[in-house]
Formats: sequence, structure tokens, C-alpha cells
Amino acid sequence: MTRRALDVIEEIKALPDTEKLEVVDSILLELDKPDPEIDRVWADEARARWRAYREGRAATVSYAEVMARDREHFGRSLRPSTAKFTTLDLTD
Repeated sequence: MTRRALDVIEEIKALPDTEKLEVVDSILLELDKPDPEIDRVWADEARARWRAYREGRAATVSYAEVMARDREHFGRSLRPSTAKFTTLDLTD
């Protein structure tokens, strides 16, 4: 890390917590810039998953099954539902 970055960190440490949060928010906003290429890749993936679901190539898992696994793993008591989740079959 550069000396400049270390100096900034030391200055931030001296700030009140509310101002530290404002600095963090500002940094995150600066880093979170849209990337059209990433957006295109995700859109292509979403279309491929939806197409696989419509064509019956994507296995579905009921909400109740997912919650049962969650309860088994985490010991939580969650209300089952009839909602369906899909997974993409990447074998084709």
C-alpha cells in the first residue's frame, strides 16, 4: 500500500463513526459503476436459464425441499410453500 493510502487510512481512523460511514459509502459508490459487458453476460445467462426452464432442461426444486434442506443444515423452522426454484442443466 502506498504512503498516501496509509495516510488516508490514518485520517479516516480519526473521524467519528458517522463520517467513516459516509467515506465508505462514497468509496462504494465510486467502485460500483455499471459495466455494460457484465450486464450483457448476465442478461445472456438469464435468457439461457429461462429457455432451459421452458424447454424442460432445468430441474426444479420446490420451496419446501429447499427449506427442508435449510432446516436440516441450519436448524431453522421455516414455513414451506409451493414455490418452485430452478437449476440450470449445463450438460447440453
